[in-house]
Amino acid sequence: MTILVVERYYIIMNLLFGLSFLLLNLSHCFNPKNLNISAATGVSDWSLARATWYGSPTGYGSDGGACGYGDAVGQSPFSAMVSAGGASLFKSGKGCGACYQIKCTSKPACSKNPVAVVITDECPGCVTESVHFDLSGTAFGAMAISGQDSQLRDAGVLQILYRKVECNYIGKTVTFQVEKGSNANYFAALVEYEDGDGEIGRVELKQALDSDTWLPMSQIWGAVWKLDVTSTLRAPLSLRVTSLDSGETVVASDVIPAGWQPGAKLQHCYKLISGVQMYRKNGNVLSGTMHKRNLFKRSSSMASSSSPRCFALLALFAASLSFCYCQNETIEATGWSSAGVTWYGEAEGAGSTGGACGYGSAVASPPLHAMVSAGGPSLFNNGRGCGTCYQIVCTGNPACSGRPITVTITDECPGGPCASEPVHFDLSGKSIGALAKPGQANQLRAAGVLRVGYRRAPCLYKGTNIAFRIDAGANPYYMSFVVEYENGDGDLASVEIQPAGGAFIFMQEMRSAVWKLNSGGPLRGPFNVRLTSRESRKVVVARDVIPANWKPNDTYRSVVNY
Repeated sequence: MTILVVERYYIIMNLLFGLSFLLLNLSHCFNPKNLNISAATGVSDWSLARATWYGSPTGYGSDGGACGYGDAVGQSPFSAMVSAGGASLFKSGKGCGACYQIKCTSKPACSKNPVAVVITDECPGCVTESVHFDLSGTAFGAMAISGQDSQLRDAGVLQILYRKVECNYIGKTVTFQVEKGSNANYFAALVEYEDGDGEIGRVELKQALDSDTWLPMSQIWGAVWKLDVTSTLRAPLSLRVTSLDSGETVVASDVIPAGWQPGAKLQHCYKLISGVQMYRKNGNVLSGTMHKRNLFKRSSSMASSSSPRCFALLALFAASLSFCYCQNETIEATGWSSAGVTWYGEAEGAGSTGGACGYGSAVASPPLHAMVSAGGPSLFNNGRGCGTCYQIVCTGNPACSGRPITVTITDECPGGPCASEPVHFDLSGKSIGALAKPGQANQLRAAGVLRVGYRRAPCLYKGTNIAFRIDAGANPYYMSFVVEYENGDGDLASVEIQPAGGAFIFMQEMRSAVWKLNSGGPLRGPFNVRLTSRESRKVVVARDVIPANWKPNDTYRSVVNY
């Protein structure tokens, strides 16, 4: 599996030559009186919205979310400055990639400075307001005065101002990530880094040796688009992307090469300014297949009252950037792996009531919602895999939706295909049905053992903090409990308990997600509990979470999570 990265290189002498002329003559092209900051930045077009945040305080919400961007949301150019959107922002996935400026002014911790965020996820529970941003922890904190981000995150639901702005991914071109499961008769790709509107209205595909026919693709989910054909697709393939609002189009000619592979990530190489057309009155600076760049769009309002000499110099500068060539570099990619899948229990059920991890009936209730799985030996890992989360995608059956789902390991599958395959998920009936196209869940359940793609994903229990369910046999000399709903890794390396007035004591993992402590004397509450995650080694402390008058079988919820 490879990522083909296409890079631009500019002729240095042309760049320096054009830039020198532009700077030498800038006084003839720029008149400060002609630059209207209000018009250029739209100071009067702010609207009201509500904002919350989710995930890690300094994280990026979820690992990709409903738009399909995966872990790219935590990397440049997104850099964790992302948001899940309520229905009016997410737009059933058509809002993926849209850019907004937001700012808060209603709290003492607000900086009142705007920050830019990109819609990369859906917030289906954000329904009480007409416009709602569920921000990453990083984006929410960026609205605060320096050093007061924690105070702002503690403010709860926040009233903010927002406006839509053009996206401008400096140094990035439109990128197409070929989806797992694509083949000679089925092509699906995630579209990333579209400048301008950011939202995609239409994607079309053209095959090699066909100069006229653009085949419309259909949106599967988020920013992922697909095309089913009856005959073999002829590569190289060209893709045409049309923005939702402006209707502007970018053509990525031959961007999908012959010999492409599922999982490949390909960037469209284009000349930054090629054959640029400039207009004196109300013109936009565009090339035939390029992104609109904010630098030049804003220049058009300045240049409308400038001299012809200014246009000549800008054109010269543009020409100096128009010479480039592309070079392919191959880099190893990681991500999806192959696994087997079956299901058990009721068709719409949660598998078993709790299973080997000890979660009991909680598997059918929020936040798990029956989206759970038993794991084969490599996933269950003698109970250490309890609580881990995975994304699973099914593409190899006609009933498969091609849309990833997230499941949590809550049970063990010790035999049958679970033992004969390196990685096997025995899903709940509800989980396997969620892999199917609408109305085709029963067809998928009847398909037998399926091959799927899977990858480890951070757990994210929105609105739920870590909980401790006391075992039935616990008493003043013996404490044991199940640890539930840990975000992030999901599995724990160690659990420590601190009685009132005492020190932290390491507990023993008794079975799966159940931890115990045998004490030589009576244990007095309230108790603090310190958890260390297995993979990241992050630590969280739930203070006074188990009260002095605790009872067996009761569940005590903390106010913390990873």
